Amino acid sequence: MSKVPVVTLSPPCCWHRWPRWPPSLPRPCSPTTPCCSKSWPLRFGVKLILTSRLPSRSTASLRAPRPEPMANGPSAAKAWQIGLLNAIIGVHFDEGGITVGPGLDKPLLLSRLSFQGKRWTISTRGRGPFIRRLTVNGRATKGSCKVPGGLCRGKDIRLDIERTARPSGAPQLLSANGAEVTRVEQTARTLNCRLTAPGAVRVRLQAGGTCTAAWNGASVMVEHERAYAGQTILLLPRTDGRLAGELAVTT
Repeated sequence: MSKVPVVTLSPPCCWHRWPRWPPSLPRPCSPTTPCCSKSWPLRFGVKLILTSRLPSRSTASLRAPRPEPMANGPSAAKAWQIGLLNAIIGVHFDEGGITVGPGLDKPLLLSRLSFQGKRWTISTRGRGPFIRRLTVNGRATKGSCKVPGGLCRGKDIRLDIERTARPSGAPQLLSANGAEVTRVEQTARTLNCRLTAPGAVRVRLQAGGTCTAAWNGASVMVEHERAYAGQTILLLPRTDGRLAGELAVTT
């Protein structure tokens, strides 16, 4: 079998671009050995094994960097790591948990990812920009691209993402930044989920057409967004500033 190509993805970090590199951190390069000829250290990067020369059932392997305090280092390093995970795996992070979106159309495996006090292992399969189902620790769930918090029990979490080229047609929650999704129930024409958040939340939906929505039994306005051919709902918190309740969507 031919040698598997290994690519270390490196940000632009040439010596002359970081004249004030913090002395507490190891320099990624030097005046005589710039980063264009020396790989960025693994502690600040992600190693990707390409699948072009692997058997058809093999997957690319991504290894998340060890979590390190960023107080003494440049915030750009952490932002670069997060942006890399957004683009390749298609996972996005906020206070309410992990949201899954479009990513690289290849089977991938990400391990040793620390988030919210848990260790995550994330795998992807299938091709296409839509999410067919999420499986959390062996339990499959549909109707939400945000990982339900009620399924994330224990220290080690296994998240399996199945992609598809066609939407199911049933209403689906695409995102709810800052909110935690704790329960999701989906049928061919309805979606019910429970959301909690410290403030107002804008919910993005994909309903395959016009839909109506109710928040805690009261009708709420559904806006159509041409930018992504979906719908949005703005949920406002209670007088105490907290948001908690049931969202029901019907097509």
